[in-house]
This record gives sequence, structure tokens and C-alpha cells, in this order.
Amino acid sequence: MDTPRIAILGPGRLGQVLARRWCEAGLPLLGFLGRDPERARAAVAFAGGGRVLDVAALRGADVVLVAVQDDRLPAVVAEVVAESKGVCGGLWVHGSGSHDLDVLEPARRGGARVGSLHPACALPTPEVGYASLPGQPAVLLARPDDPRTAAELVQLATAAGLRPVPAGGSDRLLYHTACVLAANGLTALYSVVADLLQRAAPGAALVEVGDALMRGALDGCVRHGAAAALSGPVVRGDAALVARQVARLDCSDPSAAAVYRSLMKRAVELAAGRGELAGQALAAVQGALAGSDDSASEGGPWPK
Repeated sequence: MDTPRIAILGPGRLGQVLARRWCEAGLPLLGFLGRDPERARAAVAFAGGGRVLDVAALRGADVVLVAVQDDRLPAVVAEVVAESKGVCGGLWVHGSGSHDLDVLEPARRGGARVGSLHPACALPTPEVGYASLPGQPAVLLARPDDPRTAAELVQLATAAGLRPVPAGGSDRLLYHTACVLAANGLTALYSVVADLLQRAAPGAALVEVGDALMRGALDGCVRHGAAAALSGPVVRGDAALVARQVARLDCSDPSAAAVYRSLMKRAVELAAGRGELAGQALAAVQGALAGSDDSASEGGPWPK
């Protein structure tokens, strides 16, 4: 598959970003098929190639990328295959991280080979996604008995500037849940941190403190693992400080307090797992997170 003709089902962010990268790599783009012709035309303009397609045009494609929302994917595949009278060909690929290959079974029964290519990167807009795509991982999934599809998925990922990561036999829902926490969870946490820093010192440029701490913590996790990278009052066993912080957030921002409790409970597990939080100190920190009245006076060991 040197220069496959590509059709994209769904003119959303993922389809637009991949289409533009593939066009720039010299792969022929047939165009986009979508419920809204105006959105399909806008996708064609962003990609820089192709045209608005109908279902019949999919038969001329070597690759059909199904790039629709996860909850619509099964119905869209079934509907399009039915409109094609059950006759499919080439390679059908979905871009969902949460679905396995069963969702493409109607296309497979119609004669298509099936696979999945999920770029593991944030695509908040087509422009941002296009700029950030190169070098990001693309998690690939093919049937174990289909090495041809596995090789073609690698070619498609590479042509888009992505780094292929084969992931046969993975728990797709668990995988995608982790992706959501990694991207959206971190974004939500950044929002909480930035808001607290702004309220702590209105007008001061304290947001850069949060930036530096989050970047440093993530770098430490990547280099040394989460447990080894952990620092702060929990791993020191400073239950009094933890209790004061919980009380402050409970009074001023219950939503942030819930985030703090949830994340610090995980920090307790990490600290206990590396053997630096045990016995009375462990119980005191757990009590502080639970809101026990006596935990603020318990204290913990002096920091090393």
C-alpha cells in the first residue's frame, strides 16, 4: 500500500487533522462523508484536498477512516455499510480509543479488513491538533491473524507524522480511561491550581509557580516513576498541615477540596508503598484527609 486512496467518514477534528497530514505526505484524499455537507466542505478546505463524498464513493477508497464520536461509532458503521448494501472493501480503520475492532464487524463481514489508529494526543481544535500531531504516539490495533493490516496501519501512522505503538490484546476501555485522565484530568487539575493561585494573590504572577511545579512533577514521574517522584506534606507525614489545607478548602472551595482529598489519598498509597509513611503518621494523614478533628494536632515526623 504505497499511495492508498483515503476516504474519511466524519468531518470532525480527528479526520481533518489526519487528512491534512496525509495530503501533505502525498497520499491521495478522496474526501469527507458527513451528515452535514457544510461541515464536510469545511473539512475539505482545511485538509487541502478531496471533495464532499457520498456513500457510493467509499467503494473507490483503499482506506476508509471512521472518525466519529465514540458513542455514535457502532450506529454510523452499521448505517453506512447497510447503505452500501453490505459490500465493503479495502481497509476500514476507526480512530476511537475506547472501541476494539468488533465495532467494525459489519464492514468486515462485507469484505473489508479492519483496524484502529488512535492518536494519543489532545485535539482541542483542528489547528492545534495539526500543529501538535508530529511525534505523538498512535496506538494501533489489528487482528492477530492480519499482518498486512498491521503493516499498513504503521504506514498510515508514519505518514501522518505519528509514532506507531502496536497494542494488540489491550483492554480498550481501560486504555482510553487512562488517556482521559492523562489529558483531560491534568487539564482540569491545572485549572484548579491556577484558580487557587489567582485567589491566593490576586494580580500576582503566581500561575507560573503552578506551571513549574506541574512540569517538574511530571518530569520526575517520567524519569523516576510516580512513587519516587512524590514529595510534599503527605510523604513527610505532616498531618497537621494536610488538615489545615483540607479545612481551608472546605470553607472556601468544596469542589477543590474534593479534588485535593482524592489526589492526596492516592499520594498516601504511593507514600505507604515506598515505606515512608506508616503507623501513627499514616493514620494521622488519613484522618486529616477524612476531616478528623484530632488529626491537626497529631503532627508527624520532622521532614528529613
